[in-house]
Amino acid sequence: MFRFLLLAGLVGGAYYLLTRSKKGSQETETMIECKKCGTFVSSEEAIKKGKDYYCSPECLKGS
Repeated sequence: MFRFLLLAGLVGGAYYLLTRSKKGSQETETMIECKKCGTFVSSEEAIKKGKDYYCSPECLKGS
């Protein structure tokens, strides 16, 4: 009985580790540096003006 529980735990743990590592690789995103203040923001949140990227409307106005 103990061997069965140990084997089930090992198989479950291996399955968890393998599925978790695949999800982590899908969550990466590109970070872009604000031209004004140097803060890094995700490419989805960055504000683009010409070739430059900004972190907020305040940095965009101050440029």
